Amino acid sequence: MPTALFPSLLGDSFATLDEGVRAVHGGQGRTWHGTAAVERGRGALVPLLARLAGLPPTQRRVRVRVEIRTTAAGEVWVRHFGDARAMRSSLRARDGLLEERLGWLKVRFRLHARQGGVHWQLVRLSLGPIPLPARLFAVTAQSLPGPSGYRFVVAARGAGIGELIRYDGDLEVAHE
Repeated sequence: MPTALFPSLLGDSFATLDEGVRAVHGGQGRTWHGTAAVERGRGALVPLLARLAGLPPTQRRVRVRVEIRTTAAGEVWVRHFGDARAMRSSLRARDGLLEERLGWLKVRFRLHARQGGVHWQLVRLSLGPIPLPARLFAVTAQSLPGPSGYRFVVAARGAGIGELIRYDGDLEVAHE
């Protein structure tokens, strides 16, 4: 049986994560519910890039449902922000990094366990087959302990583009 994605990438530091963060990233397929807010940037290229990556529109404090399914290759995450079209991504381990595919966008992160959460450090990205210089992009992604058990904060901006998207929220994680 393959090792779960996040525990395999984080190694022994997975055990240092908060209970709610471990529950979401432990490799068990499950659906989580909570609330979130999404803010899309206003730059001229944002609508095109958001469409290529399958990013949701701006929404204030909406219900969110996150479905995580495990596969032989890794995990599939389907995020439903309110009534907007679902945001789907595939995650897998590649060369010791977490690779996430969002539509045409492929992003690789180095994962770090910090203060009970997971910090995702951008290493490289590409749009389809075209590599993009990572130094021109600022992506912050964090999975954190939260008041309901799990908090997520994601923001992406690019040189010449400005803010692409920011979304954050909480998932209800029952502690057993």
